[in-house]
Amino acid sequence: MARLLSVLCLFSLTLVYVRAQTCKKPADVAILLDASGSIGRKRWPKVAAFTKSLVNSFGVSEEGSHFAVVMYATNTAVVVDFDDFTGAARTPENINAKIDEVDYNEWKGMTYIDRGLDTANRMVFTEENGMRPDKKKILILFTDGKQTKTRDPYTELDIAAQPLKAKGVEIHALGIGKKGKIDVDELGSMATKPEYVYTAESFDDLLPMALRIIELSCDLPRKTTSVKYNAQGNFLSHLFT
Repeated sequence: MARLLSVLCLFSLTLVYVRAQTCKKPADVAILLDASGSIGRKRWPKVAAFTKSLVNSFGVSEEGSHFAVVMYATNTAVVVDFDDFTGAARTPENINAKIDEVDYNEWKGMTYIDRGLDTANRMVFTEENGMRPDKKKILILFTDGKQTKTRDPYTELDIAAQPLKAKGVEIHALGIGKKGKIDVDELGSMATKPEYVYTAESFDDLLPMALRIIELSCDLPRKTTSVKYNAQGNFLSHLFT
């Protein structure tokens, strides 16, 4: 029996408990994802699950929330634009399908957060690229490290974030990593408010952090859910109650 239990434990681990709700306030939401080499191929599925959890929770529709996804490392790319889907095709399923198409092996590189912010400002949060001037605007930034400062020229992050803030974009900054690997002061220099800075040591905390972001940005009460990963660290499911 002990051996059987050990085998079962290899297949599924329930790690965290937080509950998700649906945000009913329409918003233009962009997620800025760290795709640098430190993320790693085995942990990328957790980053994708984090992103899809946000998409699923913001009430995506033509009249509801619109979504964009930007990735950054040494280079940047807009993976999903606000205008990629319209009408009945603007669904969480279609946006999540594009996230599933991302091949992390084509990325890696350094952590140029400033370039990601610049891309979000120039290529996402503009009316030409589908931003709605009368809707709330939210940028959710994820990183597992610090701004790269030892190679090419870079822009200090408080300065890089300013053009977005000038447009009224509410910036949430999430750092995953042990003390010393992430820089809370950097995150704070980008975030719109101190309470919009989120930190955790483990990638296992990505989903509950995503749900906390939803709760804060939508003024929702905190609740609970079960999130599962397999022994290899891959996301299995989350059950909302």
